[in-house]
Amino acid sequence: SVWIDYNQDGDFADTGEQIWTNAASQTTPVSGNFIVPASAANGKTRMRVSMKYNALPTPCESFNYGEVEDYTVVISDTSGNPDTQISSAPTNLTALNINAKTDVSNVNLYIYPTPAKNFIIIQMNNFKGSAYKIVNKIGQLVKKGKLSKNKIDLNNLPSGTYFVSITSNTKTLTKKFILK
Repeated sequence: SVWIDYNQDGDFADTGEQIWTNAASQTTPVSGNFIVPASAANGKTRMRVSMKYNALPTPCESFNYGEVEDYTVVISDTSGNPDTQISSAPTNLTALNINAKTDVSNVNLYIYPTPAKNFIIIQMNNFKGSAYKIVNKIGQLVKKGKLSKNKIDLNNLPSGTYFVSITSNTKTLTKKFILK
């Protein structure tokens, strides 16, 4: 199965984010096509490819036999050109066509310190009242809330790699950070 985090909220739980599945098979390589919805956010977006022995995987699970890999796809308003750059594309996805028409304002999100120890500071225009979600590297939601200040407490989280998504109005921005 393959998922793309079209709204860049740090998870693969939204309708339409599972873009491809294939029943258990010994055929290799496999390929497929999909259409990126017009509502997809522009920019670097996480794509997850998961192969589970003799079954269809879910986007966030542990299993004994299989493999899960995350990649970055870049979605942009292509104005009629269906090709979009793919970073570190997996070899088993040879036929990948992406087409999106989206208008996203140029808003920057910065987080620091990195690596973090007990907290992260959010630097973003108009962050007050924004919702945040933090997911771990396998896409599990570990914390969420509303920003009242520009600081998010991380004291109860174990060390590791995380993604924080900030949603302000209709825009969601996601950044990766490491917690030591």
